[in-house]
Amino acid sequence: MCIRDSYTNEVVEIITELDAEDQVRFITDSVEQATEIYNQNPEIHLGLFITPDNRETVFADIEVAPFTLDKISAFTGTQPQPAEFYADLHQQGIVAIQGLFGTQEDFNSTSIDNLNNQQRESLFKSVYADGGDIIASDYYRETAEIIGYPVEKNLDILLVNDDGFAAEGINFLFDG
Repeated sequence: MCIRDSYTNEVVEIITELDAEDQVRFITDSVEQATEIYNQNPEIHLGLFITPDNRETVFADIEVAPFTLDKISAFTGTQPQPAEFYADLHQQGIVAIQGLFGTQEDFNSTSIDNLNNQQRESLFKSVYADGGDIIASDYYRETAEIIGYPVEKNLDILLVNDDGFAAEGINFLFDG
């Protein structure tokens, strides 16, 4: 889940009330926001935006943060990262979350819609082949179908939905 600062407190409260800390990767915009979340509920697992370009700065900021590396995952953006980058994260015990397809407009305009199943499977498998651990996508049914993961029911997702996003099978628990 990725949120804007104005929703942080309310979303942390919802996670706490649902006792869902162990089911969340709370993707944040900054170490400052991650610290705010950690201070409210240190059981929530934090997702920090980490790429090869900002890695050194983020790790320096983490050194003075109240949480440790075992409390974070790296959201590596929506572009593939080098295998060496993922390997470096893994050496530090950090799970890599690779995002796919940003907005509905991005999804519709990307060539993924025109690819055949074999090409789609290759694209998704490349996330794992290069070292990504988790695929983050608003299109979980399409992603699950491509990678062959059975989806039997709708997904309840705690997501700040402040852009009118809608996808089949997703029930929003919080709309921003």
